[in-house]
Amino acid sequence: MKKIGLILFLIISVGTAALAESEFYKSASRYNRFQPDRSAFSSCDPFVAKFDGYYYYMVVDEGTPYTHHSILGCKWPKEALFNPLRELDKDGDKKISKEELVSANIRFVKLDIGRRLEVNNKNKDYDIDNIVYIDLKSLRVGSPSVPMGSFDIYTCPNRKPYKKIIGKTFALHPHSAKRMIEY
Repeated sequence: MKKIGLILFLIISVGTAALAESEFYKSASRYNRFQPDRSAFSSCDPFVAKFDGYYYYMVVDEGTPYTHHSILGCKWPKEALFNPLRELDKDGDKKISKEELVSANIRFVKLDIGRRLEVNNKNKDYDIDNIVYIDLKSLRVGSPSVPMGSFDIYTCPNRKPYKKIIGKTFALHPHSAKRMIEY
């Protein structure tokens, strides 16, 4: 009886996770409605990781001035929660290597105490040389009704054994994202 229950649980949870990402963007929830000016969606989904006790946001370095659209995951439209990450995988091996991050001009920008991203100080970025790869096979969606999920980042700081860091994505209102960038 326990085996049947476990099998049913696994089938339901795998099925729910597989549908969650696509169902979110098909729904008419408050997260994917247009703003009155029709220029942007009403939220963005940044990609964040915590290294050495500090939060770092993935930011595309397209030169100054930085806007909230520079934060990876805050540029619309997108068909699925993890599409910005999937687009970084140029060779299709389901891993985003350090080289692919560098070629896409991705930075891991530190979030300071005042909830501002230190985009103008590259010395405070997380050293991208410590990143081995981001595993796209590990993408996990948290809920079909709220855009949130997680992914695995493998690092190798100071030539030590690999360390797995759990990265996250979540709904963030564009006004909050703008405040994080603008000083």
